[in-house]
Amino acid sequence: MAAGFPILEIYPEQCVSDDGRHFTRKLSKEELAQMAVPAIMRGIFTCLPHLNSNAGPVTLECAYGLKAESGEYYALKDEARTSSLFTIAMEQEIEVRGTLYPGKSETYQSEGVIDVQEAYVIKTEEEEEEEVVEEEDVLFETDNYSFVAPSVNLDYTSLRDWQVSLIDEKEALLERVLDGQLVCRETAVDDNPNYSVSRITSDKAQYCLETASEGAAGSVYTEYSFYTLFSGDLIVIKFTAQYPQCYNYDDPEKTDCLAERESFSPQDIADEILATLIKKEIEIEIDDKEEEKELILEEEG
Repeated sequence: MAAGFPILEIYPEQCVSDDGRHFTRKLSKEELAQMAVPAIMRGIFTCLPHLNSNAGPVTLECAYGLKAESGEYYALKDEARTSSLFTIAMEQEIEVRGTLYPGKSETYQSEGVIDVQEAYVIKTEEEEEEEVVEEEDVLFETDNYSFVAPSVNLDYTSLRDWQVSLIDEKEALLERVLDGQLVCRETAVDDNPNYSVSRITSDKAQYCLETASEGAAGSVYTEYSFYTLFSGDLIVIKFTAQYPQCYNYDDPEKTDCLAERESFSPQDIADEILATLIKKEIEIEIDDKEEEKELILEEEG
């Protein structure tokens, strides 16, 4: 400006020298904050191209950016580390949500900087269809019931051995049902760390829960047996959870594993199974002699 070169009427102000160089006034934090606007933008996650690739050797560093659907580039940052942006593979189509600070870069092709709060990979129709197929409910059938095994999103714990059984043995009924009410003989807390019986009440039902645990090969296997009354019958909902030894991991996996273990609720699993439970109609088999009589009656008339 002091040398008398022209000032472009844009914001922030730019000065252009005779040889074509651009000089941009750096904005203060207060000015940048005033320019900031909420932004939701889609495009390709990529490295920002340099403004002048012929000005000398180009280094291999990657300045993370978004090539928007309009064709313009924007620099991406995540100062608060609240998004999964930097776990996304390059050249994927993404949607970012955050705050846009307009302003051209002096080094890269960029119309501004987006401070990203959320980032999502945009899936194709084929990928979404495959995901729907993978997440379809799994239907289980036993002699007396059908039910759907819950779809549980767990990173460390695995569930298996789904069962729902009708309890019709007279001794078991006398032990667990009295005057149409569920009986639960709870164990003391310190009796046996690997086996316990406790009464649990949820919005769905009352349960008598038996848990039995054993360790093997770096994991703990716990079988959960939820006894409850369903349509006047005594049933038991069973499944097994395999818990890894979280302390075998280093952080942050160890912390994540312990947090998942703390938040996991077997009772919620039992409630979900109970909500899908359907009692089968018992087919009455016709005795051979009765079948013969029916055939004779049909032939006679």
